[in-house]
Amino acid sequence: MSAHHSRWSFERVVAFTLMCFVLSPVASGVAMARADETSSAARTIARTDDLLRRGNRAGRTVGALPPEFEPSSDRVLALAQVFAQATTPNPVDSRPAVVDPEDLDEPNEVAFPTYDEEPPARPAPRGLTPFLPIWGDAVREEGFELPLPLGLSVNYVHLERDIDVKDIKVRVGNGPSQSVNQFLNVGADSGVDTVIGRLDAWILPFLNVYGYAGYQRNHSNINVAVSLPTPGPAPPLEFVVADDGVLEGPVYGTGFALAGGYEAFFVTATFDFAFAELDEFDSDFEGRIYGVRSGWNGEIGEIPTRVWTGFSYFDTETKVEGSANLPNVGPVRFEVKQGPENPWNGVLGVSISVPFHVDLMAEYGFNFDDVQMFTGGATFRF
Repeated sequence: MSAHHSRWSFERVVAFTLMCFVLSPVASGVAMARADETSSAARTIARTDDLLRRGNRAGRTVGALPPEFEPSSDRVLALAQVFAQATTPNPVDSRPAVVDPEDLDEPNEVAFPTYDEEPPARPAPRGLTPFLPIWGDAVREEGFELPLPLGLSVNYVHLERDIDVKDIKVRVGNGPSQSVNQFLNVGADSGVDTVIGRLDAWILPFLNVYGYAGYQRNHSNINVAVSLPTPGPAPPLEFVVADDGVLEGPVYGTGFALAGGYEAFFVTATFDFAFAELDEFDSDFEGRIYGVRSGWNGEIGEIPTRVWTGFSYFDTETKVEGSANLPNVGPVRFEVKQGPENPWNGVLGVSISVPFHVDLMAEYGFNFDDVQMFTGGATFRF
């Protein structure tokens, strides 16, 4: 064995001993987190040498140590820094950055990774109409998430409420129309079942417009107390007429919603314009329904969830006309002015998002008196 070879072997032994001393705190911390890591000098050198070789192959680091490096103290410290950089988790990104060789002062200088850039964000889904909503790109650039612009939904609505009959006019034959309200005391309640399909679109980030059509079945219970005057001092003729019946027919309408929010909270205002064509009536039912809802938008577990509360106002007072052919009287035309007994009601609702861009919702309406309302539906957004 030559003296030159013995000198190199002795220096390498010293270098490896110094390396173990410098790296012992780092290796101890890594061993606490990962049981397969050890603090031995041989494992440290193998890890560092592999890191440098892989970095050179990927073109991500330059200036790796040559195979026959001279084991001096500054190179031992460089290896320690490389090992510490490789085994310390980075909360931002674990990818080494590409380094320009011109930025290095010496050919053997070690290049350490930097983490100046965030990984690119996944693009938000745009749907079939990327031009909707208008100004949508500007809103997304501010960091807001928007729903897909189009929605196709199926909804079921069950509503029970009392009806206030305000006036009844009757015309017999070709005679004049006369109010008989002073002779009648009408009490009525109704249960309405409606199934509708709806198409909606976000025109602006805060404006949604929609149209719907469906079928309605109305079951009514009517009690009429009749009091007819009699000639002379005789008491009035009084009797009660009770009846129930089913009216059904198509229903359709349109409307729009305004929406806004702050962080996880949102508020919406809806305006519906509804029409119904029920059999046995010559005119259509018309109504307007207004609603305000406010709630929370977030996740429960990993399920996107929205919960809300609010109120609705049913401006559905209307005048309907019809005709009947009464025995011993002949044809009779009538006009009935009626509306809800209590137009206000509160609402509680919840909605969740499931795979394939489907939202499921349920809402309960009440007023602690005569209103019971349930709405359920599913919406597919695209």
